[in-house]
Amino acid sequence: MEPRAPRVGIKDVAKAAGVSVGTVSHVLNRPEMVSERRRAAVLTAIEELGYVPNHAARQLKAGSSRLIGYLFPNPGNPYFAALNQGIIREAERLDLFVMSATSMGDYERRRHYLSLFEQQRARGIIVSPKHSDVSAELAVSRRGTPVVLASAPDPTGSLCSVASDDFAVGLLACEHLYELGRRKILLVAPGGQVSSEERCRGFEETARERGMEVRLAPVADASIDAGCRIAEGILDGPADQRPDAIFCTSDMLAIGVLQVLVSDNRLQVPADIAVMGCDDLEFSDSTIIPLTSVRQHEDRMGQMAVQLLEEELTAPDHVHSSVLIPPVLMARASTLG
Repeated sequence: MEPRAPRVGIKDVAKAAGVSVGTVSHVLNRPEMVSERRRAAVLTAIEELGYVPNHAARQLKAGSSRLIGYLFPNPGNPYFAALNQGIIREAERLDLFVMSATSMGDYERRRHYLSLFEQQRARGIIVSPKHSDVSAELAVSRRGTPVVLASAPDPTGSLCSVASDDFAVGLLACEHLYELGRRKILLVAPGGQVSSEERCRGFEETARERGMEVRLAPVADASIDAGCRIAEGILDGPADQRPDAIFCTSDMLAIGVLQVLVSDNRLQVPADIAVMGCDDLEFSDSTIIPLTSVRQHEDRMGQMAVQLLEEELTAPDHVHSSVLIPPVLMARASTLG
């Protein structure tokens, strides 16, 4: 293996161009201050030597980073990929860049990455928390790095946050199934997740007002496999205990339910059992039976998270705010037929 070439520095560029280090710095930062001849010599030297400016060092010196950290719990869930796209799009518009990391739903891992973002002198950090404990985020904020929660409100009111109105998600889903004549509902949700718990609360309170029967089926995670197991349990259970509708608090769960029910063919969707999800993922209208879901505008959520972060950094009279985005029902064949 050939030895790695030494990294080219600003002094090397200055020597090759026959100018001072200060002139090279002016070419990189304030080119209008340098004559055209010297600017051309410096740019030629940069090209020939392969010099890469150290923007990180420059930002640390100036005390202004262009880095935004984004920390999310589940790399396998397209919901967070869509939210991340919104963050990236807004960051690029503001000439910022995003570094993403996943906590895998583990609290200690979350604290670890929060610390790494701090060490990198991130401009600010956006976090999609899995659980309601945001003590680590509060500690980071108190040390001077702004933190914004995206996908869940801050229970303490001490951080900015943007989220879907999850209670309204559950309400919308319940009203839709009620209007279709469904009265015996299986509610499938991961335990211990802030957004799922609030969706369940909205669904159950609305169902109670309408006299609907609701049974909760907790699952370990919002995955297709977990949805498959729920559907298998329904098929293997007593026929008189089967629900006439299933509401899953995640599209991934609902897709697993659909896969098993359609391949088994003992129950027809939606004639025998309606299936409904939540998130309206990009491919939810392309499933084997197009999936009724509740859209939460993850892309817009990501954009607003960056805007809240910038507002906290730049507005002298900034007040922490909690933004709730109204959800939208996307009714399709899995409930309508």
